[in-house]
Amino acid sequence: MEPVQTPGGGAVLVGKNRNPIAVLFFSVITFGIYWLYWYYVINDEVRRHEPAVRCTPAVALLAQFVPIANFVSHYNTATRIQRMELADGASQTISPLVTFLLLYFLIIGYVVQIQSHLNAHWDSHRLAMVRAERQGLLGARPAALTPAEEVGVPPERRLGEAQAQQP
Repeated sequence: MEPVQTPGGGAVLVGKNRNPIAVLFFSVITFGIYWLYWYYVINDEVRRHEPAVRCTPAVALLAQFVPIANFVSHYNTATRIQRMELADGASQTISPLVTFLLLYFLIIGYVVQIQSHLNAHWDSHRLAMVRAERQGLLGARPAALTPAEEVGVPPERRLGEAQAQQP
């Protein structure tokens, strides 16, 4: 997780974007071990991003091994993501019921649905930071974020800076 500065002066943690197809691929070649890792990590990211969303990633992971509890855990994970999206004012949110049905009728759809909504949510936070930087609402970037100068971006291509005038 990386901190992203907000226009209000605080910082919010955002998770890692993952390719849903890669999650499925690694889950298949590791015989489901990557699925368990992914499931734990996404629940942990949601918990760390939105403290109001109550979640214990270890309990969510252990529920995968209990027949009825795994149904509840999958539904609750989608509900947590929906609450997180609603708290940030997202126009389209995940549907826990549709996500739950996708899991049991088309397993691929569950991963795609969950990870796509998480990716969109994390991207919205990153985009809000870039917009705020361009408008001059933010001060210095947080220390965990790499400045454009350190990664070799030429001055005319840096976000938030005036374009270099050519004669």
